[in-house]
Amino acid sequence: MSNIGFCLYNTSMSSYLLDKQFESLINNNSLYIFHNDYLTSDRSKNNWDNKFCVPSYDAGLLSAKKIIKIIKCVNIEVFVFFTFQSDLDKLIWKICQLLKIPTILHDHGIVFGNKIAGLKKLNLSRLRIRRKIFFSIKQIQLIYVMFLINNKLNSKKKYSFDYYLIYSTNNLTYYQNFFILTENNTSISGIPLFLNEEEFSSLRGKKKERKLLYLHQPFIKFSMSLLTFEEEINYINEINEIAINNNLKLEIRLHPAQSIDEYQRIHWNSNISFENMISLELQSASAYAIMGHWSTALAISYPFRIPLIILEFPKTIDKYKQYYSIFKNVSYYCENIAQFKDALYKIQNSNNIKYNQTNWEKLIGTQFTVEADCIELISIIKTITNVRYK
Repeated sequence: MSNIGFCLYNTSMSSYLLDKQFESLINNNSLYIFHNDYLTSDRSKNNWDNKFCVPSYDAGLLSAKKIIKIIKCVNIEVFVFFTFQSDLDKLIWKICQLLKIPTILHDHGIVFGNKIAGLKKLNLSRLRIRRKIFFSIKQIQLIYVMFLINNKLNSKKKYSFDYYLIYSTNNLTYYQNFFILTENNTSISGIPLFLNEEEFSSLRGKKKERKLLYLHQPFIKFSMSLLTFEEEINYINEINEIAINNNLKLEIRLHPAQSIDEYQRIHWNSNISFENMISLELQSASAYAIMGHWSTALAISYPFRIPLIILEFPKTIDKYKQYYSIFKNVSYYCENIAQFKDALYKIQNSNNIKYNQTNWEKLIGTQFTVEADCIELISIIKTITNVRYK
């Protein structure tokens, strides 16, 4: 049995990332979450029901001294980081170094682009941490060492973890630019899309419906596109019209940070359906085709062998355009609505949809269950905690 700490950007990540892992981990371990809800906005609005009653701490409301006190009090033996992009991540990481607590960097999705956003340069003005974090001279020294002196170091020397649990060789390639990865400190687990093999087998045989599933992303909300909300509504209506002409019903699954009520209110008189209440796995299993932009959720199409259409979102900000290429070799890739229309026609009239197995496995791995991922994670935790106490 281990006392495991999890460092999350905010608790909304738990609702779609960790709940299934907790089901496998909770029976034999004590789990604790440190999150950043107080200092985040949109993403943390997605309420987490915490059905497993895992103790959680909003580190954005705590001083560094208080965080250290909690970690010592509950005797956390290992910390698992699912992101390394916020100043909270780096603060917890630094505390782990001070307390000699082993750390694991665990993937949480497909790596996009040519850099890891989390390793951008830090500066104190971005911290947005309340004054009480500077409770004492020692804390000021901690922050100074962490954010100023260490910034002068090379990234590979500045931050390192005891172990890296990576989803795929695609992700491994990117992480190698920022961390020192070896056979002894790295495992590839595959993206956990299903709870276990039994769940996957039961869903794989589900009857297909005349449904085009659109896995939506909040391009406008997160300022990744110059498109207005009104223009996006017209854009969705165009997609819907093409779906209707192909005898398909458009079903949209919104990102957790988006308001389903807002979209439903606008489309109340159309045949477009919005469905976020059922699981992504169940929703995807019956789809005729899946479409989207660059979300990790699109990986669900491959295990079910469902055709995937990647459609560039209109007026995407230039720095984000590179992300579309991640699915280019495994999908029907469309730069505009006209090409999307052609792709849907090809799918409708093809008797043999081909899937590039090699490219897919490079992208998302070969294991797709939470069960397998948790077994690997527990094995790693046992190994590194045993080394610690020897």
